[in-house]
Amino acid sequence: YRSKYLDMYDEIKSKTVKEKVSILDDLDFEVELLKRDDINVSYIMLLLKELDPKSESFVSDKEFLLKLLDGSEELRSKRELIEKFLSENLPLILEDQSVEAEFDSYWLKEKEEAIEKFQIEENLDPDKLKETINEYNFSKKLHRDMVKLTFMDKLGLKERRTKIEIVTSAIKDLVQRFTL
Repeated sequence: YRSKYLDMYDEIKSKTVKEKVSILDDLDFEVELLKRDDINVSYIMLLLKELDPKSESFVSDKEFLLKLLDGSEELRSKRELIEKFLSENLPLILEDQSVEAEFDSYWLKEKEEAIEKFQIEENLDPDKLKETINEYNFSKKLHRDMVKLTFMDKLGLKERRTKIEIVTSAIKDLVQRFTL
């Protein structure tokens, strides 16, 4: 039920219009009431270390882990990345290699690729974008002026406002998705 509830929460959150009265605060409260188990990244890492791709129970263990991610509001955005790691990287890890080190390396590579892809799509200055992301990651504040500095194109007022909203939202999503 919790997974379905979080799916509905995400759907409503994405469709919310600013002029209408928001029920998100009520949903946040309800989600907190549903929260029973605190599943965090260290717990997920512990489970990852114990997974053996060669065992018969690998598929069921993997599904269990993914269901745990679905049930955690904090880790839902990381599900796709962890699932990709389980499918593509975990079977290739040798016994003498550290799962944590391989996961950290994978995570950093995916983060850099996502930032580069976003930077190219939106035609942003790579250095300014990384600086803005680091500032937001540190302070959890994203100033419009910093976002504007990442733009490489000259934009009109209306286009600039729209692009500021797009870039701001994307930076917040990137930081949230890749913060461990």
